[in-house]
Amino acid sequence: MSETFGDVAPETVNAIAQMRERANLLLREMGKMEFQKIQMSREIGDLENRTNGILKMEAERLEIPEGVTWSLTPEGKAIPVEE
Repeated sequence: MSETFGDVAPETVNAIAQMRERANLLLREMGKMEFQKIQMSREIGDLENRTNGILKMEAERLEIPEGVTWSLTPEGKAIPVEE
């Protein structure tokens, strides 16, 4: 049988249990947030791909030569970009 130093006060045991429970809850919440972050990153990537596809189709419609860098103004104009 192993030697003990004595009984830990019940309020101390309860406080430690509550802190551990809260820490575990926070870890679960962080996991959910990380999953949401991954989902949002995927959605951002999808939106960028869709945007690039639309811009490519518009460049073809406007007969902008391939390899020419251009930009879309807030007014909806396609303008060349100086490199």
